[in-house]
Amino acid sequence: YLSAALRVNESLEELDLCDNEITRVGAVELAAALPVKKKLRKLRLGGNDLGDTGVEAITKTVPHSGLRLLTLD
Repeated sequence: YLSAALRVNESLEELDLCDNEITRVGAVELAAALPVKKKLRKLRLGGNDLGDTGVEAITKTVPHSGLRLLTLD
């Protein structure tokens, strides 16, 4: 649901999702929404169980997004 909400939100610049029990599946879904979020500048994901697959999916999308700050710890 989060990734769908992100796709339609036009003004979000900062998102703190720390300690939200996001797993690798959620991280992959989130990563799919990031390239269309050109205004999103800061994303915090610390305290989640993203796994290697989730971290890889998110970090691969960073160059194609508007992110300037990504924290995973």
